[in-house]
Amino acid sequence: MIRQNQAFVYTNYDKSAMGLFIHDKNTCYYGVNSSCGDEISHPLVWSAILHAKTLGCREFELGEQKFKGDEKLMDISYFKRGFGGSTKLRLEFGKEKE
Repeated sequence: MIRQNQAFVYTNYDKSAMGLFIHDKNTCYYGVNSSCGDEISHPLVWSAILHAKTLGCREFELGEQKFKGDEKLMDISYFKRGFGGSTKLRLEFGKEKE
């Protein structure tokens, strides 16, 4: 996807954190982030948001957010909300797992 200009990777200055960001003409999707230790990813994601803007993306999708339940997932959701923007409701339909 990177070679086909459908994604890009951002790293911090010492490469202890990196993120994969997938994009089309209008939207950039926060794919995955990996970091060593307690590395804070805010600057990395912010840089990706700015880069996506230069690509012409008008939306930056940070993914699903949790508002109750697993504490770690709620902390990740809090991190995502820290960038501002709006939260949109999305309905997913599918077969229930047995």
